[in-house]
Amino acid sequence: PGDAERLFSMLDAVSGGGGDGKVTMIEVEKLLRTKGLDLNHMDNELVQRGVVLNNIGACHIQHDDPTVGLQKLRESLRVIRRNSEQGEDDPLAQRVMSNIAVAYIRMGDVDCALNFTARVLARRETLNGILEPDALNALYLSGYCFLVKANRFDIMYDRKRMDKRTQENPVEVNYSLALCAFKERLRRQQEIFDNLKEKEDNEDGALLPGEMEQLRLDLARSHEIVAEIHDKRRQLDRALPHLQSAVDHKEAVLGESDPELLSTWNTLASVSMRAGRFEDALDLMEKAIAATTELFGDSSLTLATEMFHLGLIYFRMAAELGRDDRGL
Repeated sequence: PGDAERLFSMLDAVSGGGGDGKVTMIEVEKLLRTKGLDLNHMDNELVQRGVVLNNIGACHIQHDDPTVGLQKLRESLRVIRRNSEQGEDDPLAQRVMSNIAVAYIRMGDVDCALNFTARVLARRETLNGILEPDALNALYLSGYCFLVKANRFDIMYDRKRMDKRTQENPVEVNYSLALCAFKERLRRQQEIFDNLKEKEDNEDGALLPGEMEQLRLDLARSHEIVAEIHDKRRQLDRALPHLQSAVDHKEAVLGESDPELLSTWNTLASVSMRAGRFEDALDLMEKAIAATTELFGDSSLTLATEMFHLGLIYFRMAAELGRDDRGL
């Protein structure tokens, strides 16, 4: 159960794809019309049927049909609970529960999504430890849900609490909860990185090709998310160190003309400018402009945007100098 190659071959066989090894939405739609008898003929093991239903539900979610996807996922969870000796502790059940959380997010019901992510996180941490990749994914989903709640205008129900008190600022509360989730995820990612770095330095074991590089990019993305939340809360001094860490990780992996690195340079320059660190902003923007010119030439929309921001930095510097002169 859960073997991707086996599952795709089963889908191919049922949908009549000619054994090309590819699964398209047309083939999935054919599979949805397959009779239960055909599904049982594919594999007599009932847990495997739950795996198939899980993947069908995930395809519906990707096809912007979360309601039908949720129905398939609930059926999948029932099948796995009934037929797996581990029940909800089965990794397959936890995978389905994560997909159910995603379905609720797509439907806009983030409170139900948080309920499922909390259950998944607790089980994964208990069974596999806090550094397990799926546990990190559950933390990401939790943080994402709190961000969605913080960015909604209709938040009157968030003010109700079990102790009958009210939250004075539910938006800030949800931003704080999102930060807790994402910072905890970042802390665990950093611990994994430090462990791998020590293993690499001591040559205790061979690392997988590109393992450290991918982890650096994952760390960079986590730093960017935390920085963006601080930026939304107008905590620019707290956002800057995280953006600098993101730049450091990306510079260790990516070339200077890589669009991902250029994007982070631009973001760091923007936050530096708004924080009043004009020299830092100028240095970053000049590096970004040089790299963009090399990558796209001197007549691109990206270069025009960066030149605009460069002019904006000079304008803000001039305004600050004028204000200082008037003060003198």
